[in-house]
Amino acid sequence: MYLKGLGGIERSKQKLREAEIVLFISDIHKSVEETIAEFNDLQLTKDQTGVILLNKADTIPAAQEPKTHSTHPPTTSG
Repeated sequence: MYLKGLGGIERSKQKLREAEIVLFISDIHKSVEETIAEFNDLQLTKDQTGVILLNKADTIPAAQEPKTHSTHPPTTSG
């Protein structure tokens, strides 16, 4: 597929039309109706699978955010 002459938005729309699975990420603070309306605006075909993911990362206070730890052992110099 030749996409070189297309701008960023056009390339994104072309890739959306070609996708078999589309991941739609929405803010959890939006209403269900607004999220569904935005998802429907994508105009997916019956052959495409759409997945809606609700992002709630900003709703967790910093003190309650899960801690991440490295699985690699600490290195020592010497």
